Amino acid sequence: MSKIKQEKNKTKSLSWKQAIQKGLRPGVILVPVIIFITLTIIGMIDSESFVSMLNTFFVSLMVNGSWLIALGTLAFIIFLIVVCFHPIGKVRLGGKDAKPEYSLWNWFAISLCAGIGTGIVFWGAVEPLKFAVQPQLSTGIAPNTREAVIWSLGKSYMHWSFAPYATYAVFGVIIAFAYYNLHRSFSVSAGFAPLLGEKAEKSWFRGIVDTLTAFAITGGVAGSLGYGLLQIASGLETVFGIPAQTVSYIAICVVIVAIYNISSITGMNRGIRWLSDKNAWLFLILMVLAFVFGPAQWICNLFTE
Repeated sequence: MSKIKQEKNKTKSLSWKQAIQKGLRPGVILVPVIIFITLTIIGMIDSESFVSMLNTFFVSLMVNGSWLIALGTLAFIIFLIVVCFHPIGKVRLGGKDAKPEYSLWNWFAISLCAGIGTGIVFWGAVEPLKFAVQPQLSTGIAPNTREAVIWSLGKSYMHWSFAPYATYAVFGVIIAFAYYNLHRSFSVSAGFAPLLGEKAEKSWFRGIVDTLTAFAITGGVAGSLGYGLLQIASGLETVFGIPAQTVSYIAICVVIVAIYNISSITGMNRGIRWLSDKNAWLFLILMVLAFVFGPAQWICNLFTE
């Protein structure tokens, strides 16, 4: 116990220079923190203007840059298909004698549950319904028709199947190759090593890439947590009559953040893998129940159509 306390005291007393030597990079951590604290303060001061600004930015991005996002995602899918059939796909991460640390099921469960989080719990069911009831006007499809249902499922498969997982897999494969095979640092910037070589290890380049990555991850997690709170609070209000208000939002947030941190601190084996395994089995059980006790023939016909 005394050794643990000594290690904690050592960690607390680290200077910025010592922290950097230990692998902590204050700049990469501080920049996203400062940005999000600033955004939070602005949002609290004038929430209406802040939301309007974000909506304007998002609409502008979709109108002017959606083509780039769509082509980029398609490029990721093509890249992975090429890797699957190209001889480079036979390269074993970690070297020719490396052994997988987890089973195929473990990786499937972790990828499924840790990759999509609260999104699939809500939008997996709501998105097809929403698109079937309110199909995009430009399609000319009448709402609440079979044609609208087919169109809505097609869009849902696009949003929740090959496209997002291709995005995850491309970056995962490149960074893993740089780390395990090229023995680069465990960072996103290391993924540029196969392309840039030693230049990818330049401090200024690493700082910019990893800071942008930290900012993007923080924003993504914050967004997922935000609509996750709204979803869970709304569900509790509908099922149990618990009002969806500030107190319930705070309580739900505390529970989610606590579970997230516990699973992260306990590591892949004891936390993330255990939770993912149980969640994945729950997903499969619910799917089987829906198929057995639901309109099985209609589901099969609709799925293949």
